[in-house]
Amino acid sequence: MEGVSSEAASLAGHLNLGKLICLYDDNHITLSASTNITFTEDCARRFEAYGWHTQTVENGNDNEAINHAIQMAQTETERPSLILVHTHIGYGSPNKQDTYEAHGSPLGPEEVNLTKQAWAGHLIHRSTFRTMYSLISVLHLKTATGRS
Repeated sequence: MEGVSSEAASLAGHLNLGKLICLYDDNHITLSASTNITFTEDCARRFEAYGWHTQTVENGNDNEAINHAIQMAQTETERPSLILVHTHIGYGSPNKQDTYEAHGSPLGPEEVNLTKQAWAGHLIHRSTFRTMYSLISVLHLKTATGRS
């Protein structure tokens, strides 16, 4: 949404930075409200206009879909890639999920307890975290070294 990021994205497309892969957390929330009151553009089309390869992952909790999108982006070597990932800010919080209250403010003790209760039985296995950490580490290494 900020101007300087738009200019940097435009330059990345102009320079054909094919090793650049960005994930865009598309949760439709700002610090004070829903984005629909100030930000209604189609981000994928804007980045396509910058010369980027774009994809959308509809469920930000679907690790396989995110991994697949990253793998597809890695095959695109001529253009930078943007992966728009639709997420729910404050995911699992019974009263603050998808609200600006979950963006930039602590949930608070009562909401944390309610969230823990909501998540009971749905804990993410540690191997999922290891897989995501490894994937992010590999992407960082490839970007830093310029290796494909």
